[in-house]
Amino acid sequence: MAEFFEPRTFGYEWEIMLLNRDLSVPERAEILEIAHEIRKSVTGSESGFDFLTGGVGNMLEIRSGILYSVGDLLRSTDSHLTNTREILKKKKFLLLPLGTHPGVGKAIGFHIHIGSIYDVKLSKKIADSLIRYVPVFISIAANSPFGKGEYGRFKSYRMASSAELMSIPENIYNDRLFHWQWGQDITLTTDEHSTIEFRVNDSPLSETFVNEYTSFVAAFVFSFKEEDFIELNEESYEEYIINRWRATKYGLQAILKWEGNEVPVTEIIEGMIERCDFKVIGGEKPSLIMEMLKKRRTQADWQLDIMKKVNDFFQVAENISSLFLQGDYFPDYIENSNALPVAKPEALEDFILSRIGKETQYRDIYQLLLMPYPLLDKYLDKLVLEGKVKVEMDPEKGKRYTKIDRKNQ
Repeated sequence: MAEFFEPRTFGYEWEIMLLNRDLSVPERAEILEIAHEIRKSVTGSESGFDFLTGGVGNMLEIRSGILYSVGDLLRSTDSHLTNTREILKKKKFLLLPLGTHPGVGKAIGFHIHIGSIYDVKLSKKIADSLIRYVPVFISIAANSPFGKGEYGRFKSYRMASSAELMSIPENIYNDRLFHWQWGQDITLTTDEHSTIEFRVNDSPLSETFVNEYTSFVAAFVFSFKEEDFIELNEESYEEYIINRWRATKYGLQAILKWEGNEVPVTEIIEGMIERCDFKVIGGEKPSLIMEMLKKRRTQADWQLDIMKKVNDFFQVAENISSLFLQGDYFPDYIENSNALPVAKPEALEDFILSRIGKETQYRDIYQLLLMPYPLLDKYLDKLVLEGKVKVEMDPEKGKRYTKIDRKNQ
């Protein structure tokens, strides 16, 4: 689809938590001061700050600016990190490049923009055709295995919460009734930059991964042609939601529903890489990502392995921050790790059932997956029919579901 992008451009916004030594969030003015020093040190830098969800503070955002080639990408990433590390040597702060804060959660992302495209109807058709690949990108970029006071149930707690509603499932395109909506998994930008934005990626902890992953996303989107357009129906959209959930849970160990089959996500990614022409952006096949596929390991797995050794949320954060300020150690971790097995997926209805207690509100069940109501009702009706839950409706409290305890029946 290269002919639809004129010129071919790409770039990223890399959200990173800047923290005090006790892992609390600094004042906004302190973050702005760091961002200002970065902009002074890096020619063309647009770096600044962004808001943490829940109004608890702000975070640093490294912005690559508009890139035209992998050469531009490598120079931007290297210059930003070299100067940021040098600046922070003189400061009291930690830099934490993770998808969530290990102690309190909060969604921290890595947003990739692909452009330039000025026909909004066309860009929405491209975005809708890319929906099926969203879970694939979530799997690769998973880097948030810590939630609010828990860990290990998901490789991406950030996307399990839809980035606290900052990256929500896609709305389906209607060419006569189409509104712009911010914050979808794939969002169209029509203000200062005309791009297709991928919002599903967790904030990464490896500069090698940043460069390879950004190149991969760009090359893959540029590989699309008009014959790749698809029209989503109820079945394919349900597959997208199920795969999205599996990706957050299992990362590169996931098995996805794919063209009527159950396929390891690593096999899907290998096929995607093969169709890319990296030369159009002056790049090459992503060697680190290829090694990650062999090991089925993500950045989240590195965090979990550190957690096994230190058994403390905050120590994991301190270790990662210390290593990140010294350099990029993630490729060494991948090289020296054994391969993980493919994970047998939990049934979606079992997951839904596990989150239903006593008088659980319909709205709260919906928030688990952000699955369209008619699709969600199909799963809930099945659980009711099987006698696993009961449903009650009340004018004041609305629709509520309660799990049936069969042991006490």
